Amino acid sequence: RQQMLEQSVYDVAVERLRHEHEQLEKIQGTTRLTAKPLRAMMWEWHQKLSKRLFDDVSVLIEEEAKNAESPKRVSQEVLLGSFLSLLPPEKLSLIAILELLNLYGANGQEECLKLTRTLLSVGRAVEDEYKAESARKFDIPQAPTYNSGSQPKSSAMFFSPLGYEVLHARRKAARQELEAAESLRAPWSQSIRLKVGSFLIDCLMDEATVMRHAYDKVARKHISEEQPAFSHAYEYIKGHKLGVIRINPAVAERISRDEVEGTIHPRHLPMVAKPKPWLDIEDGGYLASKTQVMRYKDSVEQAVYLREASRHGRLELVYAGLDVLGSTPWQINREVFDVILRVWNSGERFLKIPPAVYDAPEPTMPPGADSDQRAKTTYMKHLREWSQEKGNCHSQRCNVNYKLEIARSALGEKIYFPHNIDFRGRAYPVPPHFNHIGDDLSRGLLKFGETKPLGEAGLRWLKIHVSNLFGFDKASLSERVEFTMQHLDEIYDSAETPLEGRRWWMEADDPWQCLAACMELRAALESPDPLKFESSLPVHQDGTCNGLQHYAALGGDRVG
Repeated sequence: RQQMLEQSVYDVAVERLRHEHEQLEKIQGTTRLTAKPLRAMMWEWHQKLSKRLFDDVSVLIEEEAKNAESPKRVSQEVLLGSFLSLLPPEKLSLIAILELLNLYGANGQEECLKLTRTLLSVGRAVEDEYKAESARKFDIPQAPTYNSGSQPKSSAMFFSPLGYEVLHARRKAARQELEAAESLRAPWSQSIRLKVGSFLIDCLMDEATVMRHAYDKVARKHISEEQPAFSHAYEYIKGHKLGVIRINPAVAERISRDEVEGTIHPRHLPMVAKPKPWLDIEDGGYLASKTQVMRYKDSVEQAVYLREASRHGRLELVYAGLDVLGSTPWQINREVFDVILRVWNSGERFLKIPPAVYDAPEPTMPPGADSDQRAKTTYMKHLREWSQEKGNCHSQRCNVNYKLEIARSALGEKIYFPHNIDFRGRAYPVPPHFNHIGDDLSRGLLKFGETKPLGEAGLRWLKIHVSNLFGFDKASLSERVEFTMQHLDEIYDSAETPLEGRRWWMEADDPWQCLAACMELRAALESPDPLKFESSLPVHQDGTCNGLQHYAALGGDRVG
């Protein structure tokens, strides 16, 4: 199933958009819609962009073929058409649309997308899809054939001494196969990614439109206008003039309201099967999608060092650690999810979840401001602040919508987070939108996929955990346990009536995690034997390591 999700993502996306387009046409035959759903817009863009790319890429290839015969041609000139022809126009079209919407949905509080980052991301997505297709076509890499008795009989046996010996042999064999197909994994240059991304985004901005509707108070009639869905502009960001891509407000509104699960690439989602054990620096994690074992900003030097370290077998422990992290099962906390869904559907402001409609009144220009420069400057400042806060509110709601849709799609299932490392060696989950080291809402929605009896120590730590999450985390451990026991009445009220009760949990430093802990502690204490209660709630423990401790370690100080 996971392989199907990864390998047929664009095929599934096309079929889903086509199906919803057909359903929408049936609905429009019986009722009038004032605004099209997001996927209906995407289908129209896809249809127009596919045709445009088919024509333009064909013309580009013909022009490059003619120029190739010219004596004035530069030998090092990049033939863009040869890269754009690696994938069919229909797939290029979907990549451009999905990547742009994914970037906007995950863009946090920014109101627009930085142009260079967006073009590189689209170019890299085309590169990744081509290499994934090539790997599937040529079956690269695959595990070598083992003698009977030497290969683990199940994926669970990978995580054992024998399993890691076999994995080491697989890594060596995989490297040999990959070296024989170096052209398939040779990275594209940043220049190629930029040119590919620029070509696709230019075409998308020309073809993607959206119909805007408004009421003209002067003419007293409804008016409609077709506007570009995406536009290019310049903005000053931290003192630098940068190119940006702005999204039409009508499209932005649909992103914040509509279901977005079908628009997210599986490489941005948790997995429904155990991640593939790491075999090489680009072979592990997702089963079909390419993932780098280390995150770095296109540094040739770092790439060379990483490849050499892997070739000499110096990353075995790193691979093993990432395999263990990725094989840890998780699940969605259904009780917390139901509470968040009620809040979301209400459309009201709640904790850090912004309202569906921005509720702050727009500043009004004071009388006489036209002739009073100081008053006009003050008004314009307040208006800019209001507009920025409105944009931030919308972006935050898009972000929450992403998290909720991902959590909804995983309800009742065990999910996994493939991990990789940064240049310092710190491990992070690969899915960026929703994971267990995310914000308070993300962490509150997640529990371990397997349960274990609490025991006496576990029950004590669960009580400490409630105290820590509430903010009473500077006292001794015994005092924290006492704090929790003194607030059992509030904890029970929070767990049983989180929205209708006294809402004690909302006063916590990490309210959603605190609510999850309250529910878990109440369930444990209400069980026949709290020590035997099967718990799956993660309990955090802070493991600090400051500079003084590093000095002590370097000096061999056993006490320090």
